[in-house]
Amino acid sequence: MKRIRTIAQTCIGITTSVVVMTVHAFDLGNGMVIPTGLPNPTTVGWKACGDTLSSLVVIPGSYTTKADNELIEHKWIKGTLKVAHKNVHVRCSRIDAATTGGRGVVYGSGTDIGGLALNLSYVEIIGPTTTGWPDEEGVAVHRSDIVVEYSDIHDVADGILLKDRMTVRYNYIHDLHHETDSHSDCLQVTSGDNWQVYNNTCLAFNSGKGELHRNADGTYSASGMANAAVMLGRQPDPATNNGNLSTITGFEVYNNFFAGGNWTVNKNEDGEAANGPISGLFRNNIFGPGMRYGMALT
Repeated sequence: MKRIRTIAQTCIGITTSVVVMTVHAFDLGNGMVIPTGLPNPTTVGWKACGDTLSSLVVIPGSYTTKADNELIEHKWIKGTLKVAHKNVHVRCSRIDAATTGGRGVVYGSGTDIGGLALNLSYVEIIGPTTTGWPDEEGVAVHRSDIVVEYSDIHDVADGILLKDRMTVRYNYIHDLHHETDSHSDCLQVTSGDNWQVYNNTCLAFNSGKGELHRNADGTYSASGMANAAVMLGRQPDPATNNGNLSTITGFEVYNNFFAGGNWTVNKNEDGEAANGPISGLFRNNIFGPGMRYGMALT
């Protein structure tokens, strides 16, 4: 049992109310405790499917999807998964750049495909552990119309870049790859409407550079933190060419466990008056320890 803090209900721009509650917890053994019922190392990724490394079929290098409605399951992709078709489903698989040093992240086709592009379920995504990895190549998942669920995402500069109509649920995002002066976040959105994030565990810590780090012997150590578990910050919209900002509206973030970061939930307000405030709902999110300044900057 561990006493932790939760936001009862928060709208961006509205005062946060905080209550204290007691929950059963999954202890990582380093002072970080994941509440029962939320994702932890035993509930996500291909291992939760009953697979072993030897049972996964190895794809030695990057893989580009072949057709709409493709099913990819029980695979170990040693490189990048490139999604160029609609309604692709990836299950019980490993996308792994750690062994190749390549861009072992999930990309779209370069432009949004339209319709459901990708469903990732019980997938492990591992970024390269080499230094000098550009942040813009370090996002595990991005593009619109994607569902990510029951997945284990780690050793990436940013976990998920939220876009239009994304659903992110029951994932464990942790151990971000934090380069010097980089801006690592478990979840980040710079432009995107009508997305949902619920029932995830997002730990904004890493080894020696910015988060809680899992050591080879299974123990954890911390010497800093990443930027945020959730980062909301709009950027100029390239479609307008007039300096107007892109929109972040119609979103819901609820029933998650967030920990660490400078502000665990952070918001960039630069130029917000250009076309209205960031608009969405945070509710029933549980906050763990490890933040530098506080739980939420609203």
